[in-house]
Amino acid sequence: MKTLKLKKSFKDVLMRNVFVAESNGKLTNTESALREAFTCAKEKVCIVLENGMTNVIAQMLCEVKARKYVIVPKIEEASYQKLKNEIIAREVDGIKGNYAIVDGKKLFFFDEKFNGYIVKDDKTVEIIQQIFLKEFWENGQEEFIDRKRPCAEVTFDVPPIYGNDSVLLDEAFGDATDVEKLISRAKVIAYTKKANIDVGKVIIKNAQVNADSLKRTANENILLAKDLPCSLAFDGMDTYILNFDIEKYRTLPESGRGRLFAVKCGELAVGKAYKFFKHKTIAELANADVLSCDGNALTVLEDAEEQRKITTDLRMAAEYEKMDAETLETRLEDKYLDIFKTEKNAVCITYDIEIEIAKRSMVGPAEIYSEFDKVRAVLNKKWNEVLSSAKQLKLEKKIEKYAINADGIFTREAYINAVTAVNEAVKLINNHGDEDVDEALSEVTAKKKKVSVQPITALTLKMDIPVNGKLYQNKDKYEYVLTSAEKLSSAMQEMKAAGIENTNVLYITE
Repeated sequence: MKTLKLKKSFKDVLMRNVFVAESNGKLTNTESALREAFTCAKEKVCIVLENGMTNVIAQMLCEVKARKYVIVPKIEEASYQKLKNEIIAREVDGIKGNYAIVDGKKLFFFDEKFNGYIVKDDKTVEIIQQIFLKEFWENGQEEFIDRKRPCAEVTFDVPPIYGNDSVLLDEAFGDATDVEKLISRAKVIAYTKKANIDVGKVIIKNAQVNADSLKRTANENILLAKDLPCSLAFDGMDTYILNFDIEKYRTLPESGRGRLFAVKCGELAVGKAYKFFKHKTIAELANADVLSCDGNALTVLEDAEEQRKITTDLRMAAEYEKMDAETLETRLEDKYLDIFKTEKNAVCITYDIEIEIAKRSMVGPAEIYSEFDKVRAVLNKKWNEVLSSAKQLKLEKKIEKYAINADGIFTREAYINAVTAVNEAVKLINNHGDEDVDEALSEVTAKKKKVSVQPITALTLKMDIPVNGKLYQNKDKYEYVLTSAEKLSSAMQEMKAAGIENTNVLYITE
């Protein structure tokens, strides 16, 4: 089989709705620091787990010698067996955030991978500690010490909680809360889940849940930070950690009730970030770190290869081999609509296109074969009539020079020559008179020996019998099965001479 090689450029093709790596910002992984703080705790460890207890956290708490207090939205007893009589865990409906307070001095915010932030400001830690105590003592429904049971009726006076510029509380009477004001003035908002991506500068953690919105938005001020630990708001001067999902803020039952808060954490650190673009050319993205709008990695190469196979006849195969690259690309695209369709993203793709020669699909031989069979039969019949008449007139010797082999006729010229020969013999017979008889008896003798044979009228044949193989036909379409591929040129000339367009002929071999 022959193979075509074609290098096609995709450099100007647009890739839509993509993320391109922009920065590799610093982000703290709190796991080792949190484990060390737990181990060194002297007074108490207070921890809020919005997503419930995990095996890793449970194991960390086993190493804590100080008092341990845990708040979760739902207590699953199986997760607390190794902590029996070691902790007091309380079930608080609507609790938000993942954070831990150690000895009232260190505050850790973290996600499921322990990416997060460490806050050491005493006043900030003190306020969050007070918020924890309020949630623990006033909002608990069930608790676990050795087993799950309703919370004991213990009163615990929690003093009023006041925020400051480092801790903004979501609580107010008749006016917008400090948290609400922060969100309203924020220059950048970071979302861990679903995001409002149409306004301002936005950072998202989860591309997949925002994929549909990304396809529709015109906003390109969007960053994807897969390691984003929690919701953030940047007001142009400071970054604040939020213990809740900003997108749901307006609809949260806890909104405005002092249970939500924002904590100042210094610089805006979100880890490796990808900038969103509505479209970029493949040339611009080659060898870059690129993600699709659903967050999956996209490989964009300088060069790639693809294998293809096409089925055609010998004539088109020969034409394809002679074409320049531009013409070949155009012709192949017109003939095979998806031939260059590819899942690969590359500036240039080299296509190795294997040519498979088509197989015969027609069953019936071309009409010319039956046409020749008919004229041969007519010639044979007429020649036998001529022979019979010649024998009667004793003219066998004289017509020998007009003898024909009808079965050996394969060309129109041979057919016309045979018709001419037969008609000459007919003429000889029809004009014969006996020159040796007595003149007185000539009239009687002539009447006895006069024979009349009708000449042949030549029919018009469309073409000669094909000599380069076997020709098949279906209406005005043909398949010419050549005895060898080397006879292509001769076969094409043969069909052209017969007035048959090559575009109506499939040249193949068995």
